[in-house]
Amino acid sequence: MMNINILFIVIWSLLNISSVILSKSCSRENSRIVRDYFRKALSSIYEKHDLSIPVECIFSSKRDIYYHQELNKIKITDNRWLCQYCNKLFYSEYYIDIHMSNRHNDTLIHDEQSVCLSDYCSIFRCDVLKGPKKSFQSINIFTRNSDVTKRKSKKIINEQQLTILRSRCASIINECVPHNIKHDIRVKIQRKCSSLHYKYFSH
Repeated sequence: MMNINILFIVIWSLLNISSVILSKSCSRENSRIVRDYFRKALSSIYEKHDLSIPVECIFSSKRDIYYHQELNKIKITDNRWLCQYCNKLFYSEYYIDIHMSNRHNDTLIHDEQSVCLSDYCSIFRCDVLKGPKKSFQSINIFTRNSDVTKRKSKKIINEQQLTILRSRCASIINECVPHNIKHDIRVKIQRKCSSLHYKYFSH
């Protein structure tokens, strides 16, 4: 009986350690950016046509490692966040994220199909979607931000790189398109990759 208890403790410890490593290696902020892109660009199409997201899709809630934790973060005001797991309050999303990592790592989705959405930042260009970080100069009321400065903060990519990004994006989106939908809806979803990269990266 003692050996079984020891084995259980060892297994539990290993699972907990692996969850901590996973959460530290997967950026919550960048995962949120990719998740928000999908929500803003595509979720309305799914809702309008009453479609379910296939489990093969990286945006499936069944695969997003942070899905349950994000679901249990409630924004009350800009400086008041509630953890629904333990009802603790925090001053910002940054601190509630730290709390989730420290106290609720057992709620991560961690299996062979789980996905870290931040791994797809190079395709969905998180650096552009989130924009340049604000500096003290940028928030100085006596300093005017020039368009030149803003343009320099973005990475310049050429048409060949755009083509590669669109191709990779299309491959991901294709996994998210249900097989039994109408052709025009399928095309509408697939076009989101082109509009995304033209809108943000082809200047």
